[in-house]
Amino acid sequence: MILGVVSDEETQEHGWTDWLQTLSKANRACRTQVDDRGFWVCAERLSIWMLVHPTATLEPAISPVSVVSIETPEDAIREVIRMRLQGMGPVSAQALCDLLLVTMPVVMLALLELEQEGYAMQGAFIEGDGSSQWCERGLLARIHRRTIKHLRKQIAPVSVSGFMKFLFHWQGLDQEAESQNNDPETLAAVLEQLEGIEVPAGAWESSVLPVRLNGYMNYWLDILCSSGRISWARLSKPATMNQSSLAQVKKVIQQSPIALSSRQGLAHWLKFSAQKVLPETLSGHAQRLYELLDSSGAQFFDDLVAQGGWLKIEVEQALSELIGNGLVTSDNYVGLRELVQPSSEKRAVRGRKRASMSPMSNAGRWSVINRTITDEEQWASVEYVASTLLKRYGVVFRRLIDLENSMPSWRELHYVFRRMEARGEVRGGRFVQGFAGEQFALPEAVGKLRQLDKEGRDSMISISAADPLNLTGVVLPMERVPAIISNRILFRDGNVIAIYVAGEVKWVADVQKKEQWQVEQKLISLPKTKLGKYQHTRFSALH
Repeated sequence: MILGVVSDEETQEHGWTDWLQTLSKANRACRTQVDDRGFWVCAERLSIWMLVHPTATLEPAISPVSVVSIETPEDAIREVIRMRLQGMGPVSAQALCDLLLVTMPVVMLALLELEQEGYAMQGAFIEGDGSSQWCERGLLARIHRRTIKHLRKQIAPVSVSGFMKFLFHWQGLDQEAESQNNDPETLAAVLEQLEGIEVPAGAWESSVLPVRLNGYMNYWLDILCSSGRISWARLSKPATMNQSSLAQVKKVIQQSPIALSSRQGLAHWLKFSAQKVLPETLSGHAQRLYELLDSSGAQFFDDLVAQGGWLKIEVEQALSELIGNGLVTSDNYVGLRELVQPSSEKRAVRGRKRASMSPMSNAGRWSVINRTITDEEQWASVEYVASTLLKRYGVVFRRLIDLENSMPSWRELHYVFRRMEARGEVRGGRFVQGFAGEQFALPEAVGKLRQLDKEGRDSMISISAADPLNLTGVVLPMERVPAIISNRILFRDGNVIAIYVAGEVKWVADVQKKEQWQVEQKLISLPKTKLGKYQHTRFSALH
C-alpha cells in the first residue's frame, strides 16, 4: 500500500513471494501482467494501477477497493510515482520510466507537479552521477540527518596540544607552512585569515605579521591600504573615562586595539561593534576636527592643518584621540604607524626637507568611520563573520572565540554553522578534547588536524602575547598571559614550555639546564622585519 506497486524483480530480491501468494489467496493482492513484465498490486491500489495500464491482466481477477478518487491516467501516474518515491531514495526520471513502463514526458509532468506541491525535490544527490535525481522531501531529510550523524561518528577528537600544532601550521607559523617567497599578495592572504580581530596597533608590524611572513616589509601593508583592498579601524569601545578630565582622553598608543579588514568586509564587522563615542566626550581640538571631517568628507593631513588653522602637532594629537575612540580611519597605514611609534624611535627630521618628509603628509586621506547600524542583511553579516572564523582557525567552537570583540552571538553563529553543515560546506562534531558544545571545521582542516596530532615535532615556536594565537587561559589550561606586546610565549610540540613576562623568564615545563640558555634565546628573539620603501618596477630610475 505504501509503494503502490512492486515488480517481480523486487519481489524476488527481497523474498516477498510467499507472503504475496498468501495475500493473493485472500483476494487482498494480485499479480498484474503488463507486456512481458509482472507487477504485484494490493486491492486498495488496483484501480489506480489499472488507469496507468488499462490492458494489464490480473492473476487472480480480484475486485479493486477504491480508497482515493482518481479519474484520469495523468493523476494516476502522479499518485503511483508519489508512492514509489517514499521507498526509493534519490532516483532518476529514466529509472522511473523503466520501472513503471511509461513514457518520459508523462513521468516528467508528474514529477514537476510533485515538485510544485513541495513533495519531491530535484538535485544532484548521488556523487558521480551526471544526471539529476528526484527524491521525496521527508526521505531526503532523513538521509541527510543520518549522513551527518555518520560523519560525526567518524571524527576522533585531538588533544589541545595537537590543536595548537594545527593552528601554527594553519596560520603559517611553523617551518613547513611558511613561505620564502613573500610579497604583498601573500600578505593579503594572511590578512584574510586575521580579518576583524583586534590586535595592539604596535604588534601588527613588530610581531604578528613578521612571524607569519619571512622578510616582511612595512610598505607591503601601505600598498594594500592605499590601493583600497585593506582598511583599518578600532572596533571595540574604549574604556570608561572621566568625562570631566580631558587629561584622561583615550588616545591611540601601541597597545590600542586595531583591526585590519578588507574594505568590503569592514561594514560587516562594524555591525557588531560598539556605537561611536559621542563627540561631546572629546577634547576641543578633537571635537572641531571630527566636525570638520564629518561635514567635509575625507581630507589630507595638510588640508586639515590649513583649514582648521592648527599646528601640525595639534592635528596629530586630535587624530590620535579620534582613532583611540574608534571614530576615524585613513586610506593608508602610514599615519597610524607614525602615531603609535614611540618618540624615542622617531627619526629627527630637520632642515628644509621637514615638510616634504613628514610621514603624516603621506598618510593619505582621513575620514570618519560610518557606524550606521541597520538590521538590513543582518544574516549576511553573520555568515561573513562565520566564514572568516573558519578561515582563521580551521576549527571553531564557542570557547575559542571568547576573547574576540565585535562578534555576533554564538547562538547566531551556531545557526549559520548548522546551515553550512547541512549544505556540506563544513563538518560538525567533536574535534578538540575538553570543550563542551558543538564544534565545526572546514573539510580540508579535518585531515590535517589528525595528521599533525599524530606527528611529534620538536620544533619551538615563539610568539608575542599580543598575537591572536595567545590562547592561554582560553584553550590552553593555564593562567592567562597578558596580551602585552613585550610579553612572549614559547611553544614546543604544541605545549607551552616558557613565558617571558615583565622582563622575567618563567618556566612552565621542565627544561634541562644545558638547554635553558638556547630556549631563552628562542623565547625572547623577535621576528625579523625590514623597513623598506616601495620601488616602482617599471620606472625605477625615478627613485
